[in-house]
Amino acid sequence: MQPPPHEPLVELLRSRPAFAAALLRDAGGLALSDAALGTARSAASSFAEIEQPELRADQVVLLGEPEPELAAIVELQLCADADKPYVWPLYVAGLRRRKRCPVKLLVVTLDRTLARRYAQAIELGCGRIEPLVVGPDGIVELAGRSGAAVAPELALLAVLAQPTGPGAEALGRQVLEAVIEGKLGPVHADLVLSYLQPVLASALEDWMSQHYEPQHPLLRQWWNEAHAKGKAEGEAKGKAEGEARGKAAAILAVLAARGLAMPAGLAEQIRRCTDLPRLDEWARRAALVESAEQLLA
Repeated sequence: MQPPPHEPLVELLRSRPAFAAALLRDAGGLALSDAALGTARSAASSFAEIEQPELRADQVVLLGEPEPELAAIVELQLCADADKPYVWPLYVAGLRRRKRCPVKLLVVTLDRTLARRYAQAIELGCGRIEPLVVGPDGIVELAGRSGAAVAPELALLAVLAQPTGPGAEALGRQVLEAVIEGKLGPVHADLVLSYLQPVLASALEDWMSQHYEPQHPLLRQWWNEAHAKGKAEGEAKGKAEGEARGKAAAILAVLAARGLAMPAGLAEQIRRCTDLPRLDEWARRAALVESAEQLLA
């Protein structure tokens, strides 16, 4: 399965500095008091002054008031990047210079191989940086330890980390309930339904149809088209073919709603596709691409 899109998850971290601070305490083992967690706030994450093209971390969190007593660089790693062990020390040095306080490097990943790779100390020659890494096993363990009180952000990461795990459906429902309550955005519901096993996703979709009407216009259109077309075609030509046609219609509807030009050949290629995982991937990308041609690139 392809890794989830980077931006929605990064935005999740950027908009919730207290969640990143809680990961530092619960997964990184830092002794942070509730009072310190209460001061968690975001700071500028650009390090353009260090080196010419702009260097930007996924999130920067400050703890302590009025002046920070601790700062953290938070990086979400969904794919391997050989440059990171050479860029992260620049982030740490730049933030330490800017805020005049100790700096921790927290790496969040949904891949076990990446978790092992980035947990290795970064040797500088005059010292070392030891990243605090939260991998898929750590994410699922934290979610299980939290039980019914699991934070919606952690529940979302746990579903993406182990979509076939025994608690995936319960966690998925908690994420969807958070979407209904406005604690998470519609794009997070889309991620959960796309990554869970088809049977679980279907069960959750049935549950959502009784409790939730998507608020985001593109997701609402995708939702309505996919259900209407999928059901109609499924009754006529079989469930699998109908589901594919419904998803294709939803993708074309989202692209049209965004005003993107649609070449006739490309539209026909989408309509003819019967590969459901590929259609799911296109559906996720339809709200993000800058042109219809980029959807299939």
